[in-house]
Amino acid sequence: MRKDYTTYNNKATETDFLYEYETDADAQYNFGICCLFGRGVEQSYAEAAKWFRKAAEQGHAEAQYNLGICYNYGEGVAYSYTEAEKWYREAAEQGHTEAQQCQESLNPKFFAERGDVEAQFILGDCHHYSKGIEKSYIKDAEWYRKTAEQWNVGAQCNLGYCYKKGEGVEQSYVEAVKWYRKAAEQGYAAAQFNL
Repeated sequence: MRKDYTTYNNKATETDFLYEYETDADAQYNFGICCLFGRGVEQSYAEAAKWFRKAAEQGHAEAQYNLGICYNYGEGVAYSYTEAEKWYREAAEQGHTEAQQCQESLNPKFFAERGDVEAQFILGDCHHYSKGIEKSYIKDAEWYRKTAEQWNVGAQCNLGYCYKKGEGVEQSYVEAVKWYRKAAEQGYAAAQFNL
């Protein structure tokens, strides 16, 4: 019977683990959990991500999901929309329900096209800052406008910025002030500052 290092005498050490770590994805995943929660070893997000990766690369769905979380939140690894999406997708393709939900939430276009205001705002940001998709000032301005017209103050402020700089739209201080003012009237500090 395989040892479950998450509960094995409340201790887990690499010495206990060495005989299985090279090829056993379950053991690698379990040791990643030990590192994540500090069960028998010092708590370390970086070590958890390292062991999740070893198991994930062997197709371990739960490890792929957890590695996606690491990249999604920048825990133990640098934040990466692309890597988070990749590992969520790998796990989701194996039927991992939570990974499917995370993958969908990472894809704001899915929700934006269905009228989700917050997703439209996020998609605008994704295009503006090149988060996992190509940078496009035209597309970010389009998504900010859709969201701004639904009274999202962040989008109104960002659309004001687009007009101020001429990013994705024809430069217009009049339009910039109009959108900044709409957000400022709702108490949005950044827009108030920009006026």
